[in-house]
Amino acid sequence: MTTQTKALEAPLKISSKHLAVSLTIVFLFITFTSIGLNHVEGESYGWLALLPTSLVLVFALTTHRTVEALFSGTIAGVLLLDPTSAVEQIVGISMDVMMNETIAWIILVCGLMGGLIAILEKGGSILSFSDMLVNKVKSRNQSLLMTFFLGILIFIDDYLNAIAISSSMKKITDGYKVSREKLAYLVDSTAAPICILVPISTWAIFFSSLLEANEVAEPGQGIAAYIQAIPYMAYGWVTLGIVFLVAIGKMPDLGAMKKAEERARNGQVKPDGATDIDFGSDIKAHSNPTMGLSTSYCRWSY
Repeated sequence: MTTQTKALEAPLKISSKHLAVSLTIVFLFITFTSIGLNHVEGESYGWLALLPTSLVLVFALTTHRTVEALFSGTIAGVLLLDPTSAVEQIVGISMDVMMNETIAWIILVCGLMGGLIAILEKGGSILSFSDMLVNKVKSRNQSLLMTFFLGILIFIDDYLNAIAISSSMKKITDGYKVSREKLAYLVDSTAAPICILVPISTWAIFFSSLLEANEVAEPGQGIAAYIQAIPYMAYGWVTLGIVFLVAIGKMPDLGAMKKAEERARNGQVKPDGATDIDFGSDIKAHSNPTMGLSTSYCRWSY
């Protein structure tokens, strides 16, 4: 079986916007270094302390790349504090994060889950599950509701939720001319809230450890404190409510989403320039449509 990844074969396009952003970042880092070198030890940074956070926000909103934005903000903060030992501090911060037991556990779990989804897709299990759902879903609204309810069922981890649901449902939603933007919104805006609200998820474990580490909760009582806070997690409850209204068609499409849906109804579900990661064009559906779910459950239980 030959694997062809179209996303990796796409030619690199450097636009004037990307060049401008890159030059701006270089200029900003030089500015942070200059501020750090000229700062008198012991004096307050004042409003300059807000610059790294501002950089993160502007970078993320401009490029739509959150990981790179956060990393850039970290580097900017280190340069602001002490440019002469920036490399040493960045390495030290990275080591402290990677050696943290909770962070290491989350990285391993998310990596293994992503690998499991890739195996299921390569083996045809996800394709067979999609074929089974095709016979159950009879309308556009049903495809949106199915996406929402599947997102509710897979509450263990938001990354597992997003990867599994998007891989399973895109074939169905494409058939009913649902834009990939709307599918992405439904999947993402269901995954994170449900993982927040269900106390047996990776989110709950992570935040309960933070509550204990910051002495908000007594040792061993982090998960209990997290459960007590669930009724007050407005983001999760409100977001799930809005997603449900969108799925049943009671919430109108606005702005860019409206344009994306109009484009999809004309036959183009994917935005211009979008590329799918192709795990192999010769993949065939598994003979057992529930094999993927059974395998996933067994491996998670193990």
